[in-house]
Amino acid sequence: GIEVGAGVIAHTDADAPLVRLAAWAYADAEPVTGGDPRIVLQTLLGLGEPDDIPTPIVDATYALLGRLAEQPEDSRSAAELAAQLGMAPSALRDAVEALTGTTLATWRARTRMSWARRLLRDGLHASEVADRVGYADAAAFSRAFRRAHGDSPSHFLRAHTSRTPL
Repeated sequence: GIEVGAGVIAHTDADAPLVRLAAWAYADAEPVTGGDPRIVLQTLLGLGEPDDIPTPIVDATYALLGRLAEQPEDSRSAAELAAQLGMAPSALRDAVEALTGTTLATWRARTRMSWARRLLRDGLHASEVADRVGYADAAAFSRAFRRAHGDSPSHFLRAHTSRTPL
């Protein structure tokens, strides 16, 4: 219920895809004035959708990213996902890169690691986390986790559960 007037955010040095992705990620909020939350946030931030990507592809890509963010275990290939959406793999690749500033593989890895951290904090064992976030086995998950965070899942878990609440 907070009204934001035009010009509150005058300038940002962040890359447009990063800001666009943040706007999309927080689009569960409903603007007081109504309308598509993603579009309202992007308008406030002075961003639009990429001009070189047709709106139906942008919308389909956002919907796909939303599904993948909620289902990190989905390990279908980019070609399979593009076929499901009825678009060429190159169109999906270009749309993901324009909207997120990264590749689909990198975006998925980050999403999976975000889920992994949450699940580990919730007390799940690394093998359960591996299964839930789409890794073939716990060893592959542990290697990916170590590359992403510099520590094993078990060390991460110890470091984040041994804190005494204030």
